[in-house]
Amino acid sequence: MNELDIEWETRIAAAMETAMNAGREEIADYLRLRSANDAIRREGIDWLAQAFIRLATSRESESIGITVERLDGHRFSLGRTNLTGILIEIKHGFRCLSVEAGWTRAPGDGIMRGGALAMGRIKHFGFPKASGEIALVRNEVSVLWTIAENGKAVGRLDAVEIDRQFRMLS
Repeated sequence: MNELDIEWETRIAAAMETAMNAGREEIADYLRLRSANDAIRREGIDWLAQAFIRLATSRESESIGITVERLDGHRFSLGRTNLTGILIEIKHGFRCLSVEAGWTRAPGDGIMRGGALAMGRIKHFGFPKASGEIALVRNEVSVLWTIAENGKAVGRLDAVEIDRQFRMLS
C-alpha cells in the first residue's frame, strides 16, 4: 500500500468513528462499504499489475531487453472521470505497452461507469486499434477484469488475454 492509500484509510477510519460517535450509523455503514470496496479495488489492481510485471520480468523477457516501470499514485482521466491508481510501462525497443488502472477518490473525480469498481486502459504505442479500456466488475460469484467498450463489458481480461497483449510487444 502506498502513502496515499494509507492516508485515505486513516481518514476513512476517523470519519467512521466520528459518524458512530454522533449516532450516524448510515454514514458509518457507507464508510465501511467504501473501505471494503477500496480493499477489493487495491487487490484487483495489484493482481493486474503483477500479471503484466511477471510476464515482463521472466528470464525470457529479460534476455531480449524488456524493461518495466511502475508508478503508484498515478492520476489519469477516462472521459470525464479522473482516476488515481497505477501506471505500468513495459518497453521493448521503441515499443511500449502501458497499463493504467485506478478508481475515483473524491466526489469531484466523477463516476465509475457501468458499476465498475476500478477502470483503466491498456495502450500499445503505435497500435491504437490494439488499445482499449478495462474495468474491474463484480459478477454473481467474484470480481473480474473485463475489456470494456463504451462503458460495457465485451470480454474478459484474464491470464490468456494478458499474455496476448504482452506478446504484441515482440
